[in-house]
Amino acid sequence: MNEQDYNKKIYEKFVEEQRAKGLWTDSENHFEQLQKQLADALSGKEKRIQTLQEAKDKRNSYKLSEEQEQRNKQYFDYVKTMEKPKLQNPIFVNKTYEEARKEISKILKAKLERIEKELSLSDKDKEIYRNLTNYFIRDENSPYNVKKGICLFGDVGTGKSLTMQVFSEFTQDNANKFKIHDMKEIARAVQQHGVEVLPEYTRGSCCYDDVGFEDKANHYGNKICIFTELVNILYERFLKSGKVFHITTNLGFSQNFGFGTFADKYDRRVVDRLREMLNIIELNGQSKRQ
Repeated sequence: MNEQDYNKKIYEKFVEEQRAKGLWTDSENHFEQLQKQLADALSGKEKRIQTLQEAKDKRNSYKLSEEQEQRNKQYFDYVKTMEKPKLQNPIFVNKTYEEARKEISKILKAKLERIEKELSLSDKDKEIYRNLTNYFIRDENSPYNVKKGICLFGDVGTGKSLTMQVFSEFTQDNANKFKIHDMKEIARAVQQHGVEVLPEYTRGSCCYDDVGFEDKANHYGNKICIFTELVNILYERFLKSGKVFHITTNLGFSQNFGFGTFADKYDRRVVDRLREMLNIIELNGQSKRQ
């Protein structure tokens, strides 16, 4: 329960009790409006109130009767008696590494059976899986920065998309869950509706699959570099709330895999922002698809 809902709940309960006692009438509308504004201020919605002094000045500007002042005091006394919800850190997952490893292995095996494929993992690949497992359960042993997202890059067939599909399924029942979007799917949506649809693809945490393979969209004659626009939105959100995202790509950051590098396709500012927001992880070697 967030703070705004909590304030609303205790206020409505207080009003309900006062009405049941016959102590609340329509003449209290002004007081009720004041309480709503105070609740909004508590939840940070009234951004015009920048300092405590401004908050006091705003409150003093209301002319309340002695009876209303008394009920105001009763309200805040009542708030203090309420049991506040226990806030839990949304970042940690209540699973040990061994529990997570078994679950992830099961998910990977089931996916490979469905597509009738085998996956040959090198020691380096297994190490990356171990590190990603620690990352997604937010274990202190993770070498990856948990305040950043994940970027898996490398040649075709190295298991980037499959890896993120596995961890997407693994995290669906906890706060680290994320949805996977194909960049070509986003490109088609922008081609049809324009950049206005991009916020639809940034809700919650997401993984953008096959970055670099999308074409520039042409919406009513305007050429749009979709991933650049997407990064601008994601970067602003990252700075404001720390919300992370993930990507997979065949583009290299320094090495050209035959598909070019990020510096070839996107503005330098995009590359710098990706480095700031993502753990850059290379899945290297030959194709692992058997």
